[in-house]
Amino acid sequence: MSNALAVFGQRLIHESALPVLTQGYGGLVRELAENRELARLAREKGPDAALAGLAHMRKGNKELVTRAEKDAEQRMADAVRKTYPAHAIVGEEHGWQPGSQTRWVFDPVDGTSAMIRSAMAEAFGLTLPSPAPSFGITVGVVDGEEPVLGIVTELQPQGGRLAAVNTWVGIQGQPTTQNGRPVSLPPVPALAKARIACTVPEVMFNTREKWSGWQALAQAVAEIVTDQNAIGFMKLLTGQINIAYEADLAYHDAAALAPILRDAGITVSNAEGQALRFPENAIGSEFRVLAAQPALHAQAMALIRAGVPPEENRFTSADSVHKGYAQKFPPHP
Repeated sequence: MSNALAVFGQRLIHESALPVLTQGYGGLVRELAENRELARLAREKGPDAALAGLAHMRKGNKELVTRAEKDAEQRMADAVRKTYPAHAIVGEEHGWQPGSQTRWVFDPVDGTSAMIRSAMAEAFGLTLPSPAPSFGITVGVVDGEEPVLGIVTELQPQGGRLAAVNTWVGIQGQPTTQNGRPVSLPPVPALAKARIACTVPEVMFNTREKWSGWQALAQAVAEIVTDQNAIGFMKLLTGQINIAYEADLAYHDAAALAPILRDAGITVSNAEGQALRFPENAIGSEFRVLAAQPALHAQAMALIRAGVPPEENRFTSADSVHKGYAQKFPPHP
């Protein structure tokens, strides 16, 4: 059954979502190219400053969303309802549709801000930082509270369109694959030489307690890589990233990651070191996710638990919006 779900899940991405998203992306590039004021702002102050001019793309919680994302998720949901009518659906844009204990979990674009910055770069002839912002489509399946299937497809802009350049699939009890081939984990570096991925620390670690653990870990590694979204977690499998740690993640952000990483030999846990679980009553709850190969995970976990001395904590404020990203969950002790 899991293999059949995996085949169907990849069809959802490539047949239902991707055509809608690539058409929408092309339209977005053209729309941006016609906005002279936004082009001026982006060229003078950078694409992050220009994001403030996209108020029409913001949801009630200030997160960015495009029409194409909503349409892509709806098409995926319609396909699930047609093929598996009893299954429940949890989507970023259209919410929870109750059903059986088997839940399909969608994020039509994990990294909307990264996608929009990429579109701005194309529209305005800007150079993106290296590594470039990363984004993709995620599909997960949860059985009860157990994540049993995860699929992440990385998208990259190519001449005003989007191309699917990598797909990772994790099926419970089977080796994780990248583009159909089993993943082989790279060597583990020393902690002091490790690269850590966190999409936007200023938004995700939004209390002094959360920031303390993040700061302790960030100070111990060689490099922090931002703006990678779900693809940052996937880069644990390629060696481009060695530790990924994020907070302020929703159910739809985390569900697809767990089986892919777990069945590749990556230790993936919450901030207390426990395996990730996805019961129905966790829909709407915040997830903090730490992932690394076992030895690095243990070292990272110890640093997060210890944190930094209070007088060294550099937490300043809980920025609700930064670089186009908006908090999903308000700060709480």
